[in-house]
Amino acid sequence: MPGATANQARLLLGAGCFLLVLVVLAMVAFMPDLRKDELFRMIAQAVVTQGFFGMVVAFWFTGPSDRRDGQ
Repeated sequence: MPGATANQARLLLGAGCFLLVLVVLAMVAFMPDLRKDELFRMIAQAVVTQGFFGMVVAFWFTGPSDRRDGQ
C-alpha cells in the first residue's frame, strides 16, 4: 500500500485482525467437528485472544491523540 499514512495502516491492521477472529469463530460455528480437535481449539483460542488483545493495544497506544511530537 504505497503512500499509506500511519492511520490507514493502523486501521487496515485492526480490520485484518478482526477479520481473522471472525473467520476462526465462523469455522468453530459451522464445523462442529473442529471443536473436538485439541490442536484446533488451542490455536483458535490463541488467535481469538491475541486478536482482541492486539486490537485493543493497537488502537489504545497508536491513536493520533497519543502523539506527543506535534504531528
